[in-house]
Parts: sequence; C-alpha cells; structure tokens
Amino acid sequence: MMNSILVALDETPSSRTAEAFAIALAARTQSALTGVAVLDRPAIESGEAVPPGGMAYKLERDARRLADAKARGHALCEQFTSHCAARKVRSAILSIEGEPLPLLITAAATRDLVILGHDCAFHGRAEPGVADVAEELLRLGPRPIILTPDTMAGGSGTVIAYDASLPAMRALQMFVLLGLGTEGPVHVVSVDQDKTAAEDRGAQALAYLAAHDIKATPVAVASSASPSEIVLSEIAGLKPGLLMMGAFGHRGLKERLFGSTTSKLIAQAPVPLFVFH
Repeated sequence: MMNSILVALDETPSSRTAEAFAIALAARTQSALTGVAVLDRPAIESGEAVPPGGMAYKLERDARRLADAKARGHALCEQFTSHCAARKVRSAILSIEGEPLPLLITAAATRDLVILGHDCAFHGRAEPGVADVAEELLRLGPRPIILTPDTMAGGSGTVIAYDASLPAMRALQMFVLLGLGTEGPVHVVSVDQDKTAAEDRGAQALAYLAAHDIKATPVAVASSASPSEIVLSEIAGLKPGLLMMGAFGHRGLKERLFGSTTSKLIAQAPVPLFVFH
C-alpha cells in the first residue's frame, strides 16, 4: 500500500491541479505528502554572450532573478503547507537548488508515487505540451508518476488502457499494489483490429484485478483507428477520475516508449494520468 507521495510545486495551471489532486489522494490514503520546490539555478545563471562591459549587468540581473524565484518558491511552499493543514494531511517541504531532473529522481527514490503537472518545469511559466522535466522523469524516474492536466474534468473511477505489453503489466501491478482503483468503477479498455484479440488482452487485466478483489468492466474495441482517439472517446463517455496505462505507442498499443499514443494522451487527457514502465 502507498504511504508516501511526492508532488512538484510550480506556478503553472497543471501544477496547481497536481497539488490539489495530491492533497486529496493523500487524505484518502492517509499518506504522507512532500511538496518539492526546485530552484533551477543553472537555468537562471546560464551562460550567454554579453557585450563588453556587460558582465556586471548580467550578474546583477541574475541576482534579481534568483531572489524573485526564491520568493515565489517560498510562497508556493507556504500555500501548500496551509492547504495540507486544512485537509489534515501530513506534509513536509523539500526545497532544493540545482538541475531539476536529478534532484527529482533522488527525491522520488524514497517515495511511493510522484505527482506533477504535465508542463511543470520549475520556471514559473507554462510549457507547451509536456515539459522536458516531466518527460525525462517518466523515462528515467524510479517510481510511477501521475501527470495532471491544466484543469480537472471531474468524474470518478478509473479507465485502464491495457495492451498486454510488459509496460502495461508492470503499470497494472504497481497501480494495484499502491491501493489505487478502489474508488469508483474501473473499466479496462483494450484495442485491436480483431475483436477477439482485443477481448483476450483485456481479459488478462480483468483476471489480475479480480485476483486482488477489484471488479472491472471490459471495454474491448475492434478498430484500426488511433488508440489515443479511442481512449479519449471512452474517457469522454465514462467520465473517470483517473486514466492508467503503461507507456505505449500507436501500433496495436505496442510501440517504443513515448510513441504517439502516449504523447497524445499526456497532452490531451482531461484527467490525471498514471504512467509506469
């Protein structure tokens, strides 16, 4: 079962959603919640060409940017602590300086789950699509991740996008072992051009869930359309509170890590997305 969660604190809309989602999940699971604020000093102080005599100006400007970033980070931490206290969630703050990715990987190693907004980059501004920090953490991080959208569509339960690949099997196991999937209905969506093949893939997930006393409804779709479009359509109809998947692509849901299906679902899914590989 889950007992510790790490949530990234940033100023983007999806990061605000991540904080709210993490606090609600921590309250429900009685998990300890750590908010991590990263001051990306290397990005702020990055080298650049300056005209003769301009170094003093650059150093002064960098100092102002650092002071501003520290002040904004401090405000985020104070708000997070206040929000946790209001929900009676055990919380802690991890305020660190340096390049975000290695710091997040180290912090994640001692927690069960990481939650962050899809455009979280610790620069205080929204990133188009999926921020590099989020994508690299998905690739290299030691723990499962939940990525949140800019706004929550509402809903309850879980849609599991399952293709019987190794990433999907691992993701499903981790999902169950963390105690997720116990709130609201669970639907297993499987896709293939052949209906029987889609049903067979979904049956594997249904059997594993049943062994852990989780009842699920199969949704086997026979189609050659993009799996991402099918999954998004099912989300629109079923209105879950969470989407769970392994990292997959578009060819029968079995392609290289972070293929078109994964990227599109991360960017467009209107619900938090649980990913493991």
